[in-house]
Amino acid sequence: MKAGEEKKIKRYMALCISSDPIEVQSLEQLGNIKDLTLSQKTPVRVLHRRPLATRPKIVHSMKAWLLENPTKLCKKGKCISGLIYAPVFY
Repeated sequence: MKAGEEKKIKRYMALCISSDPIEVQSLEQLGNIKDLTLSQKTPVRVLHRRPLATRPKIVHSMKAWLLENPTKLCKKGKCISGLIYAPVFY
């Protein structure tokens, strides 16, 4: 593993679409989550170079906001530890 990679923080943004209306309170609750620890299995795509294991990963913060008028669209951003496989988290 590269030196310092465990201390890296990556930032991601995604457009989220919901089949139900999104409530502002739900989005505010996401903002209150800090340093959430997840257990992540090694993604299949990297098994050829890394052993199968479950490793702790940290989601440092999240924030989401509604996009203009449609209440079924929002953007969600998060800061996560550098070694987490982000697509599985959305």
